[in-house]
Amino acid sequence: MHYGREFMEAVDELHAQYDYDPDFWSLTRRLNIPVAVGEYNSAVILPGRPPRKLITLNSDVYYGTWTFTRFHELAHFVLRDSGIEKQLRGEADDPNQFTAWVEGYCNFGAAQFQAPNPMLRRVLGRWGYAPHAVLELADLDGVDLFDAMHRVAHGFLDDDARRTVMLIQNKRLRKCVSTTYFPHDEGQRLPEATVTYPGTRLLTLPERFGWGRVIGVLNSA
Repeated sequence: MHYGREFMEAVDELHAQYDYDPDFWSLTRRLNIPVAVGEYNSAVILPGRPPRKLITLNSDVYYGTWTFTRFHELAHFVLRDSGIEKQLRGEADDPNQFTAWVEGYCNFGAAQFQAPNPMLRRVLGRWGYAPHAVLELADLDGVDLFDAMHRVAHGFLDDDARRTVMLIQNKRLRKCVSTTYFPHDEGQRLPEATVTYPGTRLLTLPERFGWGRVIGVLNSA
């Protein structure tokens, strides 16, 4: 993300003003952003003086327990208010590229709202960039295992980060998040990760995450 550090700082600055409130409903209430059930998940600017913000969520997301999509919509407002969305619009070659960029930023923002920078620092201070860090983040309320993988893989968006977080099951790569080139597709057989990629740290996940699932974290030089 070309403006990744700027966006991360914008999310952090906003969230810090509200003591890194981890509760979406509490945070949007304090931000005075109403949330309503709608046909689509969206972050809308309503006309008026001044313009008003509104988040709509489909009923599954509104009444569900997974917080990622909710925070994704909140991240849209941060992207707009920071001016980064306008910059991306001017640099994109076409609407599809612009949309892909925006969604990528907001996915990162959603994960950051779920596991704010101070929390990530504490977890990484305890475990480093390791499978146990993924597990600890995945134990947070409303945080999916895949969200935790993204948060650990991308960390603080360091320019020199070369990390790959893998979810392996039955010797196949089920999910992969990488900040560098990784030459394996999801679903591909990866029988011995530590042999294929020496230095990979592995952890067998508790059964609540699915039978026989293993998290691998590779920190490349």
